[in-house]
Amino acid sequence: GLQREWGTHAENVIDDIKFVKKLSYKAFDDNAGYYEHEVDRIYTVELGKLPEINYEFAYGFFTLHKNNSDKLEDSRIQSLLAPWVNVMLKKD
Repeated sequence: GLQREWGTHAENVIDDIKFVKKLSYKAFDDNAGYYEHEVDRIYTVELGKLPEINYEFAYGFFTLHKNNSDKLEDSRIQSLLAPWVNVMLKKD
């Protein structure tokens, strides 16, 4: 996961990894061209440096400060997100 897709290693982790949420979804991924049907576990972590993305396994990322989370409501940004991100962002 973190090493294969994001090129980050354990020594780059500054703080403890924190569990956020478990979710299940099924959605068509326009970027990948197929349906995803997954159970995901979401975690947060503070890293010492930005990840070095491996485009063979991950098709992109962007960073956003937690105080700017309202920007995720912008449809231009939503179109760039993987389906699980929109599922996770829905209010419980």
